Formats: sequence, C-alpha cells, structure tokens
Amino acid sequence: MMEGRIVCILATASLVWSCGSDAEPCPSIPAARVVVAHATDIDLLVVVDARDSMSEEIAWLGEEWPEVLRRVGTGDHDADGIAELPRPNSVNAGVVTADMGTGGWSSWESCLPEYQFGSDGVLQHGSPGPPECEGTYPTFVSYDPGEADEAARAVPCILRSLEPACEFPQPLEAMLKAVSASTDDTTFQLGTRGHADGANAGFLRPESLLAVILFRNADDCSVSEPGLFDPGAVDYSGEGTFRCAMNPEALLDPSLFGQRLARVGGVRSFFVGAVVGVPPDVSGRSLAEIAADPRMQATDSSASPGTIEPACSGPYGSAEPAPRMIGFLRNPPPQAHGRQGLVASICATPPADPFGELAEGISTTLGAACLPPDLPAGLEGCRLVEAHSGEGDWCSRPGVRNLAVRDGYQYCEIQRADRSGEIGWWLDAASEATGRLCPGRSSGRILLNGVAHEHDIRLECPDVPCATDTDCGGYAALGDDLRCHDGHCCRR
Repeated sequence: MMEGRIVCILATASLVWSCGSDAEPCPSIPAARVVVAHATDIDLLVVVDARDSMSEEIAWLGEEWPEVLRRVGTGDHDADGIAELPRPNSVNAGVVTADMGTGGWSSWESCLPEYQFGSDGVLQHGSPGPPECEGTYPTFVSYDPGEADEAARAVPCILRSLEPACEFPQPLEAMLKAVSASTDDTTFQLGTRGHADGANAGFLRPESLLAVILFRNADDCSVSEPGLFDPGAVDYSGEGTFRCAMNPEALLDPSLFGQRLARVGGVRSFFVGAVVGVPPDVSGRSLAEIAADPRMQATDSSASPGTIEPACSGPYGSAEPAPRMIGFLRNPPPQAHGRQGLVASICATPPADPFGELAEGISTTLGAACLPPDLPAGLEGCRLVEAHSGEGDWCSRPGVRNLAVRDGYQYCEIQRADRSGEIGWWLDAASEATGRLCPGRSSGRILLNGVAHEHDIRLECPDVPCATDTDCGGYAALGDDLRCHDGHCCRR
C-alpha cells in the first residue's frame, strides 16, 4: 500500500483492462493505477533576503503574513467563512535568510569572518526585538486550521529581529540546506551537510507538501566557485550582487535545485513560488515570457556603473532582475504538481496582491488530484474509498462510513459533498484553478475537505469503455498509468 495517496481505478467490476467495443480485452498489459500525490500537511518555508536594502520589504512581508497564514490554514481565501480550497490538517511555518556567508573570506564589510557560513540555512527564531515580541520563538511555528494567531504574531517578530545579512545572498542554497538531511547525498560549501535532521529537525514532515516562498529584491548568488568571494581575485570584479551577475560561470546552475529538492526524503509534493524583481506588467505571464523580457536581463546600469539596472521600481524602492530565480521556478522538482513556478513582483502596488496569489497557489496544490479522461460524466456512480490496514475504527470518523473488512483491510467510503465546506469530497471539473492545474485531457480534480486521508484513497467507477484514440494526452507522461494498445487507450 502506498500511504496517503489517491488512486483512480476504472472498471471496478474486475481488475482486468478493457478497451473500446471493437477491441479485445488487454490481458497482456499489467494492472496500473493513476496515482496522484495528495499531502495532508503543509510545511511552509520562507527564504528572505535580510540585507539592509530589504528592510522596508521585510516590514511589508510581516504585515501581510497573518493573512497568508489564515488563507493557507483555512482554505478560505475570500474571508467569507467558507473554504473554497482544500485546507491542511496542520501547518509548520519557518523562516531562513539567504545569508550563506562567503566561506571565510573576510574583506567584505557585511560578511563577518566568524560567520563564514552566514545563517547557513538554519531556521530563525528571533532575538531581543520590539517590546510586543517575545525574546525568542520556537525554531518553527506549528498551527492547526483556524488557530493561526500565535503563528501570525511569531513570524512577523522573527522577521523584525533578523540580523543584517551578507551582501552575497544565496537563497537557493539556503533553501536546499534548510530541508536537506545530513544523511542526504547533497553537500554544501566546504563539505558541510544539511540541517533537516539537526538544527531544523521536526520542521519537515513525511508525506507533507513543502511550500517554498522566495522573497528578495535581487537575484540568486549560489556559488559553485567560492573564489568569487575572494576580494583579490583577478578573474572577478565588482561587489555584491553585481559581482555575481557579471560572473555567472562561478554560480550553480539554478535548474539543478529542483533536482536536488526531489531528493529530499519524505516530502510528498512541492509548491515553489517567489516575490522578486519582475516588472509588474509581466508578472502574470508565463515564466518563458517573463524570462524573455529584456528588463529581466542583468546589465550594468548606465546611470550608476557598477550596479545592476533595475527591473522595476515600487513603493519600497527598486529591484534587480532575477533571471536565476526564474530559471529555478521553470525547473521545479519532478514531484511538484499543481500551480507551480508562481512568480509575483516585489514592485507590485495595490490592488495587486502578490502574497494572496502565493497563498492561493499553495492551497490549490494541496490535494490537486487530477483525473484521467473518459470517466462517467460528473463521476456519476463513482465512489471514493479508503483502505486501512491494522487495528482501529477508521470508518467511524465524520464524513466516512464503513463498507467492508477483508484480507486484513478495512474499507471506508468517503461521502460526497458540495463546496460549502461540508466534510467529504467533490469534483471540480471546470474551474479556472482546474484549468491551470490539469491542462489537457482530464475529467477534473477530486478535492477533499476535512478528511484525514492518511491511507490509500481510490476512486471506484463503473466500467467505462476506453476512447478509440492513440493519443494518451498529457497523462502518457505518467509512465504506466495509461497505456496505448492496438490503437486504443486502455485503462483499468
């Protein structure tokens, strides 16, 4: 059994494959399933650039944070008391800074030699700050839906207490080190290892949705060649982010970070998003279009040589283009599903709501179970069934009923609900979110509300003949989940 997954099964009257009416059954094709990752908890990591130039933006993030936590924790994004989107069982929220030091090079004023690794991807938990804040907070804050008040107070206080950071911010490296374990095969500067099973232990949970928000007004400077930080290096010139932007050969390929995230143990699915230097007029476009915009290229400023020409200006100042961050967002982890690579402009002005967009992206990714095509219209006659192994009265929970006990498993049916917040499941076949999350041929999405779905969940439907179609659509990319056979798409 694959714990905590939604499995779509067609032709429940038997476990053999059937094809169109003019084709014989396909016994030579082994049984297969459409498996869609479906997390129940959210681990929300915010990676912040804590340089002095970000002080106003960080204050803005602190003001918006309580509303982000409310939306993500409740699934109620329009504050009408009704959950429009799935809500998690619980949320862990943590903050790391992009300061990863300079590996010991000490001639940079903001990069102290005794902190050669900077904040090193360790979750921040505050230091003496404003009177309304406690001295320190837990390494991360955890809350259940509807109980976000403590987290809403803690995270803004942590943000306000961040120490000024090194001028070579490395948010992608900080993100990866924060969630990598010391036993993973990923190593970092000077052979060091990640903190997920050390300083950051407990933040990242098995089977969770890891949601990462990158927040900064410049690009990433995650290095492959630490000599970039040597002030006396003859091969490199300039300072800070300009030095990084002008020497891309000394930096890690941003597309590799998605692959490295995929090796993080236990995570079921991912959401990655960013509030960075993107012109507001293109922030809603595709990542390819954003990357191609001339303003997103790092160039030497004609007005201030030795600095980067801004990509945009907003209420809190200007922001440099972030082509490396876009490169990462265009290559998310393979397990990522849902609305991925969401980018918003740090130069946004009302009524633009960049943090609201990210919160919605996280919620829509939680439980985005896309269905294959050719299911009964409206899922008429289908039912959603949980399979539980071991002891326990699993079927007495709200929203489920007992079906049967056989072969050591207890089977429970999850009731079908509407979208009013009632416990159960519903089909979302035509919403804008489904169009984004399930492009191509699909019957829509299964959404769950208030159901502790910790075991296999299967959608069982009456026998449906397969379409006479050699094109399996985007679902062919799922490997064995759908197969074409003798000119037909065959599904169980």
